[in-house]
Amino acid sequence: MKKRKYVVDTGPLIDLLLIICCNIKEENIAKDECKKHEKYFSQIGEEEREMVWKKIYALIITKDIIVTPHILAETYDLLETRYNIKGKIQEPFWASVMDFLEKIREECVRKEDIINEKMFMKYGFADTSVYLAAKKLKNENKEFELVLVTGEDKDAGKLKSLSKKDGFSVTGFEEIFWKWTDVY
Repeated sequence: MKKRKYVVDTGPLIDLLLIICCNIKEENIAKDECKKHEKYFSQIGEEEREMVWKKIYALIITKDIIVTPHILAETYDLLETRYNIKGKIQEPFWASVMDFLEKIREECVRKEDIINEKMFMKYGFADTSVYLAAKKLKNENKEFELVLVTGEDKDAGKLKSLSKKDGFSVTGFEEIFWKWTDVY
């Protein structure tokens, strides 16, 4: 089986950042958001939790998580506006996830390529950028399996239909999370 690389959309990146922040042993920075993300960890035991941490850590170290600048910008904005990561918790939050952010890989997609892609008018910059990044990486690197990770089923559905012809798979973050725990 080929090694996997994950091109990550905004929703799963936010989930990963909150999981990392919420599981740091220091003072809980984003208490309300951590409660919401306990849905993942409340359903698994300590052994499975450890397996998930090992998998996330391995993906970080091997640079198997890939994002685009568009996803990073959208993530920052949504964490501030929807998840209320601002004010006195903003700086400690970003400090707690800085190591992760420094180690993930970034794939740049040119603005011209995004706006010339058919799907742009319907899906916007961020979704088009991850789609084009996955497509480009798949064409350049035949030695690994490329998986585009989205957040919600509707995102996975719209990108799955587009990705079939381009030779990479699309899956939701929750599906991958449960596979990491061997619960699936």
